[in-house]
Amino acid sequence: QGPAAVVRAVAGWPTDLGLVRAIGVAADGPWWRALEAPDAPKIIARLPFVDRDDHPAGTPVFVIAHPLANPTTEVMLYSVVLDRWSDAIPM
Repeated sequence: QGPAAVVRAVAGWPTDLGLVRAIGVAADGPWWRALEAPDAPKIIARLPFVDRDDHPAGTPVFVIAHPLANPTTEVMLYSVVLDRWSDAIPM
């Protein structure tokens, strides 16, 4: 049912994990905006941890879950909203 449904499902059950494709399609829309609220689920990991061309489970996914009570932050993820895209914007 798509990434937005995964985020909604995880939001409803604080002990659940959800998996969302890291490489999305345009039809999914900006599903990550549902992760912006302070009490919303967050991306806690990316799988697989190591990419190998010959690995059978090579589809990259994000693991979605509620944040830990005492988190350790190694990487911050920001959501940026633009009125329009420009190739001059660095990625």
